[in-house]
Formats: sequence, C-alpha cells, structure tokens
Amino acid sequence: MDSVAKGVAGVAAASALGLLGYLTWKINNLEGLSQREPLGNHRERLVPRSPRSQQSSAPELAAMETLMYMHDAVSNDREVDNVIERIIRVGYNVLQAERISVMLLSKDKRKLVVIESQDAEGVSIDSTKGIAGYVVQTGETVNVPDAYQDPRFNNKMDQEHGFRTSSVLCCAIFSNEDIVGVIQAINKLDITGAVTEFTKEDENMIRYIAANAGIALKKAQLYSHAIRAKRQSQALLSIVQARSTENTLEQLIHTIIEAAYQYFLAERVSLFFVDHVRDELWIGVSKDNLEGLTCPVGQGIAGYVARH
Repeated sequence: MDSVAKGVAGVAAASALGLLGYLTWKINNLEGLSQREPLGNHRERLVPRSPRSQQSSAPELAAMETLMYMHDAVSNDREVDNVIERIIRVGYNVLQAERISVMLLSKDKRKLVVIESQDAEGVSIDSTKGIAGYVVQTGETVNVPDAYQDPRFNNKMDQEHGFRTSSVLCCAIFSNEDIVGVIQAINKLDITGAVTEFTKEDENMIRYIAANAGIALKKAQLYSHAIRAKRQSQALLSIVQARSTENTLEQLIHTIIEAAYQYFLAERVSLFFVDHVRDELWIGVSKDNLEGLTCPVGQGIAGYVARH
C-alpha cells in the first residue's frame, strides 16, 4: 500500500473510531436503558424499563442513524462537495437550526468563503471579523444566545438577505492541526418552531460534525494530490515514449502540447518559435487557430522569456 493509500485509510479509520466512541457514549447514556437481556451468540438487546424510556430513546436512536449516514459519506465519498452537502443535511437533522453554513478559508487565509449555505453560497467575508472570524482566530466553539447583544456579531449578512439572526453556534473545522474553516448554525428551533438557544449537547454535536468535515476535507486533499500526481506522471511518460519512437517532429510537438494540457490543466497552451533573423516570435502550434501570429522578442510575457 503506497503512502497516499495509507493516508486515506488512516483518516477513514480515525472517522470510524470517532463514530464508534460517540455511539458507545450515547448508548451508555440513554435514559433507562441500563438493563440488558441476552439474546445468545454473544449479542445483547437493549431493554427499556418504562414507556417513558422508550419515548426518550427514540430521538437518540434517530440521531445515531443520522450520524452513521454522515460517517458513511465521509468514509466512502471522495468528492468533498458531496460529503459537505451530506454533513450539512445531518446538521439540520440533529441541531434543528434555521440556517447552517460551512465556510472555508481562502488560500491566503484572509477570507472565509461560504461553500454550502441555503442562501449565501459563494459569499466571502473577512476572516477576522464576526463570530465566524473570532472562531477562526481562536479555535473556540462559540455559543451565542442573542447575536445582537454580542459585540463580535456582524449583521451585514442579515441586512443583505433580510434575515434575523438570534442564536448562533459556531465551531472550527480542523484539518490535521490547522483551522481550515468553520461550520455555523443559526437560530435553534424548538418543537413548536420558535427560536431558542443552543444547548451544551448541541455544542458537542457540532464539534463532532466539524471533526467529520475536517476528515472529509483531508481525504479529498489526499485523493486530489494522488490524482494530480498520476496525471502528471502520465503526461511526462507520454513525452518520453514519443521521443523514444520514430515519430516525426510534428507528431512530437503535438504530443508535447497534449501533455502540457494534461500536466497543467491549462485552458490554453501554445508553442512559440523564435526567429533570430527577424528577432520575433511566431506561434507554431495552438488549438485556437493562432498559428502564424508573430510578436517582437522582448514584448509580452513570451517575448520577455525569449529575451532572457
């Protein structure tokens, strides 16, 4: 097994152990389910002691099924967008929030970009401002009962979307030990549909969801790197094979251009030739019907490279 495969297997195993630990904790804490009845074959059946215990355990079992659904996505789906979408769906089911968003840090870490949201997908915000910005800077899980009473709250999104934020629960998403984004739930809803405050149990739940989001992002990164390395190796191999066979110069150039597209995933690739007599460049190969166009050596990026 190569290093990439081991890395993917490792994060999947970590996710599985995390789920097992959480489910074990939940089962051990289900009210009134401490009494057990043996079923044989070394298995046991949970036996409720009262109708009240049955009623109280139903939401717990539903939550566990939902978390298992999320774990299946993290373990088996290689497309990060699909995994994040399923994690958001799980968040709605177990947190009972009016809005849930996932925001990831930009490469320069100056912006938080909303990659999954009901009404703000694609929006970017300053990574140092607002409650989400505070979580990115500190790594703390923040539970705010009334956003407009919290000085960290930025109401710009409310104003732009005609929304009213009341309670907020926000947690950092880690990949390895680095914060890569946040998951934020807004407006906890009770059984009547009224907005209420998030609970301590909600805090534990969003941390678990955020941990799975981090694992999903890490897996996607490893998979992406593996695919890119394979693609680049195939591109280089095609050039080596073309040089070792009896291809014409035109065929070799065509292979090089195709390999460049595959290696760089570029939108356009052109091959320039230098005419030292006229001191100019001319496009010899291009997929955009630009062959024959010329420019002086020293002008433009290609001309600068040719000169230096």
